[in-house]
Amino acid sequence: MSLTANWCYTNTAIVRPWLRQDSYTNEVEYGEPYTIACTWRAESKEMAAADGTEFVSTYLIWSEDPRPKHLDLIKLNTVTETDWQEIRSHQEDDMSFFGELPDYVTVT
Repeated sequence: MSLTANWCYTNTAIVRPWLRQDSYTNEVEYGEPYTIACTWRAESKEMAAADGTEFVSTYLIWSEDPRPKHLDLIKLNTVTETDWQEIRSHQEDDMSFFGELPDYVTVT
């Protein structure tokens, strides 16, 4: 973990990776959950998803972890809600001005 990430990503979230959707039953299959270090902000902001559709965001989540992707599920450990949120967008954030690898902004 970079020095900046170690300083600011003090919360965690659990991610369930999207694997596939059964074309017959429409049932979605997810992989084994994993934990990421992150920080977040609740924000209602008009955004565009990875597939181009527009939506209003619920959370903006910053992390150094590149694994979360569009359609994965995420649950913030510091939020009292127990529902999983669908990831609508996962974008790279330049950190070269700190001499570090990119961070990521994940939007639900």
